[in-house]
Amino acid sequence: KSPINKEKVRLFKNKVKSELHLSHGAFLENPLLASMLLLTFDAFSDIPGKRHIFYNKAFTTLYDYHDAFKPGFSREFKTNLEEDDFRVLFAAFCFCAYVEEAYSFSLSRAVKFVKEASGIVGIDVSPNDFINDLRKCVCILLLDGDEYSFLHRSFQEYFCAEFILGLDDDVSAEFFDLIYGCRKNSEEMFSLAAEMDRRKFECNFLKSKLDAFCLSFEKSKEDSIYDKFSIMFSSVDVIYRKSTGSLDHAIFAFADEENPPAYFLLSQILNSIYGIRVGENSAMAFIIVQMGMTTTIIESLKFRSERAKQRPVDINERLEKYAHAIFEKRSEIQSSCESHKNKLGALARAKRKLAKQQ
Repeated sequence: KSPINKEKVRLFKNKVKSELHLSHGAFLENPLLASMLLLTFDAFSDIPGKRHIFYNKAFTTLYDYHDAFKPGFSREFKTNLEEDDFRVLFAAFCFCAYVEEAYSFSLSRAVKFVKEASGIVGIDVSPNDFINDLRKCVCILLLDGDEYSFLHRSFQEYFCAEFILGLDDDVSAEFFDLIYGCRKNSEEMFSLAAEMDRRKFECNFLKSKLDAFCLSFEKSKEDSIYDKFSIMFSSVDVIYRKSTGSLDHAIFAFADEENPPAYFLLSQILNSIYGIRVGENSAMAFIIVQMGMTTTIIESLKFRSERAKQRPVDINERLEKYAHAIFEKRSEIQSSCESHKNKLGALARAKRKLAKQQ
């Protein structure tokens, strides 16, 4: 029997019908996650709209409150870590697994990730005890046969972002770059990082990437903007609506999945965070990942791209606007980062002046 009173359950049902079926549909489809939503609602009387606030509260719920569905049962943590240290270590664990694109993994790999995380944050712990606590006490790791997996992929992404944002600026920038260079599909993690700390995300990561993009764009010897983008992204496939013949969206694609162009992920990030895209269709992202394309598909893309050149005004106008939006975002971020740098300098000078007076 659930310890949550009937009134709270009724309010939760109403919220599911009015809001949560749209904003948290993926969670409601999973019985464990749906229970977690209910527990979080019972603990905080609301489900936050911002994702990072929800994940923060959800973890607290899992860590402190999960026993509410198990009356008379009290969990014993084997690691004996304080909650803040446990959380720091788990965030580092998520980062280590995320870098290797590991959502599910064997016990031996889980032990490896714990050891790496422990070394990074300086928290000594028995790997097996920590894994036991994650699975049996916090219930954020699941065990299916011999494979461990996260309760939900988004938890891994959130804690990976939290870990990186908690580092000093220079180290944070280095770890952002590490993920940018080794993972092809990480726009959700970057999106969460931007939501959690926009200034740190932009100054420690995005600024340098936009600088590189704009420099490459300006140095390109290609005359047409279409050719500039084709060179930078390997191919630009343009889709037109059959009914009207107008441009629907453009696909920035690459043929070599082992060495995707550096700007491909950048485009995904700009689209998911800022809505900067070429396409008109707001119901879908304009970028469609073409992983491991066959020769036939590649030739088809080239053929359709050649056909697109027959309508240069339409596509060039779109690409011009897209490039302009990127350059504008770069200028905006440069100003913001410079302003923050000046504030830090002023604060440092004030501290030195105060120290001399004392």
